[in-house]
Amino acid sequence: MGHVDLSKGNWGLYADHQYVKTSQEKSAINIPIALSTKLNQSSYEVYYQAYVSTETTSQQQAKFIVEPTLGLHRTQAEATLGAFNQTLAADAKWTEFFWGSRFKYNFDSPWNLAAEFTVGTENTTVAHAYLGYRIPVFHRNFNLRAGYRYFEQDHKSNNFHWDVRQQGPVIGINLPIF
Repeated sequence: MGHVDLSKGNWGLYADHQYVKTSQEKSAINIPIALSTKLNQSSYEVYYQAYVSTETTSQQQAKFIVEPTLGLHRTQAEATLGAFNQTLAADAKWTEFFWGSRFKYNFDSPWNLAAEFTVGTENTTVAHAYLGYRIPVFHRNFNLRAGYRYFEQDHKSNNFHWDVRQQGPVIGINLPIF
């Protein structure tokens, strides 16, 4: 999983990529069965700081920021089932438009909150929430983050039905370069 977020002034863009591969082998009625899945999912987003509060922190950062966002999800999904030396495979690729918003809140201390919620046209829902702590490094605010991410897709095409939910803790580092 990788995430790059670039911003200059009120505008920004990001790219997020995740690759997930799972496999397992089980036995049903003494018949060996193998199942594997692959997910290659990328998101590309543009956002704009539509609201920046006039109230600032002691470090002269806006207390509250709202950033409406829109972008594209590109998904490639595969599933394979094997039994009796036979393999059945199904796959699908699709691109969908999504929109949502990002929210940031800066406290009068190094602590900060960030959240994002987006909804896609092909039944994709993504939500993130982070607690961050800023550390000054080379005249920049190095932001350590810990939070939670939820990702859900429900896509149908022909005989392929992809219904997946991923959720769990995330950690990250943010270092502004501009």
